[in-house]
Amino acid sequence: MVCMGEEGYLKAARAIMDTADKIRLGLKGIPELRLLGRNSTFLISIGSDVPRILLCQRFTSRKKGWRMNGCQNPPGFHFCLTLPQTQPGIAERYVRI
Repeated sequence: MVCMGEEGYLKAARAIMDTADKIRLGLKGIPELRLLGRNSTFLISIGSDVPRILLCQRFTSRKKGWRMNGCQNPPGFHFCLTLPQTQPGIAERYVRI
């Protein structure tokens, strides 16, 4: 708050929420994936009924450079959006993986 001020903080929070919404919307268009949990403002959890969803998590982490955290029950992965991921084109690039 000291560096950004209230207005800067609110602008950053809005950008994070808008980017999360874009990614969620894009993921809903991929039939093999499903969003897990309740929609939070900046945490996205992904699961699948397709076996070996954790291979998808490893691929996106190791080959594409996205930092994903694996989940066990149910199998899947999640990540938190922060201000760097709000840059133009990032949400679209993620969904295109």
